[in-house]
Amino acid sequence: MAVGFLAKITQALAEKKISVNAFSAYHHDHLFVPYGRKEDTMETLRRISESAN
Repeated sequence: MAVGFLAKITQALAEKKISVNAFSAYHHDHLFVPYGRKEDTMETLRRISESAN
């Protein structure tokens, strides 16, 4: 079980000045970000993913 992963993601997005509304459901977490920042968001998520490996 990953603890604190959502905090790491939202912190990284905040550092890029990307607002986010995190919604946690039973099986998945969802991140709502401004449409105009979708590419910046995906790049940030890729960077986090690559640093975890």
